Amino acid sequence: MIERCHQLALRIIQLLKLRLHAPLGLTKNFRFPPRSPVIPPNEIEGGGTNGGIKQGAVFDTEIASPETDKSVLHHVLGISRAPDPLPGKQDQPGRELRKTDFPIFMSGDILHDPSRSLLLRRRQLLNLSVMQKLFLAGAICAISLEALAQPADPSAAREIAKIDGEYSNLSVAKGMPAASVEYFAEHGVAFAPAAVNGKKYWAGRTNFPGTLIWQPIFAFAAGAADLGYTTGIWELKNGNEPLSLAFGHYVTIWAKQRNGQWKIALDVGTENPQPSEPPPSLQLLSPDVTAGTQPPENSRRSLQKAERQFAQAAHDGIGKAILDYAADDIRVYREKSFPAVGLVAARLMLTSEHGKATFEPGGSKMSRSGDVSYSYGNYSEERGNAVDHGIYLMIWRANMNADWRLALNLQKKSLPAAKQ
Repeated sequence: MIERCHQLALRIIQLLKLRLHAPLGLTKNFRFPPRSPVIPPNEIEGGGTNGGIKQGAVFDTEIASPETDKSVLHHVLGISRAPDPLPGKQDQPGRELRKTDFPIFMSGDILHDPSRSLLLRRRQLLNLSVMQKLFLAGAICAISLEALAQPADPSAAREIAKIDGEYSNLSVAKGMPAASVEYFAEHGVAFAPAAVNGKKYWAGRTNFPGTLIWQPIFAFAAGAADLGYTTGIWELKNGNEPLSLAFGHYVTIWAKQRNGQWKIALDVGTENPQPSEPPPSLQLLSPDVTAGTQPPENSRRSLQKAERQFAQAAHDGIGKAILDYAADDIRVYREKSFPAVGLVAARLMLTSEHGKATFEPGGSKMSRSGDVSYSYGNYSEERGNAVDHGIYLMIWRANMNADWRLALNLQKKSLPAAKQ
């Protein structure tokens, strides 16, 4: 959980930079690293077979907030009780680093990277006139009121997590096919193994074996509350038999319909060994109020540019490309493996992925607020004399600098590797 008490001012300043950079030219090289606030966990109540089934990633990292007088008043407004550093003793960029020192750990059989850090780079005192300082202070106050008027709200993420749990309950009561027909959108996508219409696909699955149950462990929704996703673990049970048939993780994309209801836009899962630990509590990630400040056209162009650059990088090496464009809390899903969460854990998982990947897009959608988007399709990965084919899902989130980063990458082989 990240303490956000004193980070609002930092976000306000960054937003001010984006809006006043051209006329003022005062904030050159003044950047704060992207940070997505994580609110305290909220568990979804579940009883019977739905309780304690699925598991996921949990960050237990607490990062100290910057001191107000040094990080805001001193570096922006030029107000500080401390004397200015001597010319030869100014802090160099990147020297002051606040981060947790915990090692990577396993939680719920998932690799975690809790070393998400907040880089606090001290900047040289801005040479501002009195009028410039007064204007800047007034602008900050105005932006503060705007930011406070539109606080980050995790209620949409909590809502889709609740609906996801209800979907599982209906699967237990009526079976997975009937539940899916009710919860899928008219054009929702399922994979069998290629992309198909989910509602039609599940309507024809009359021979589905066993009972599928799951539990969401992570949820995020866009600032516009029109698009979001949940992840968690699933378990396939065989009636009242004590041994389950299979285990795995899933990702579900939720889209709000015109009637205000949340329906499934896409659903996909991977299989993994039986978990050895109980599932963690549900984690809700609230949207960044500064991430959706760009006009939709600009956000879309920026996203398309990031996707093109990623595709070019993936052609030289898929693993490195994912890491280069990854968000701090990226989730990586691969078949027969537990998910990796965080940069360090993702690096461990992707160490052996040096193949040259190409992508064939099948569909995509961006939220109205321009802060989250997903895309899916088919991929081919060339590894030496063999080529893997399968389906992919990528979820992109925009940060406070309006940069798009990979929040989730899923690749699932649908066909065995073919010899060239």
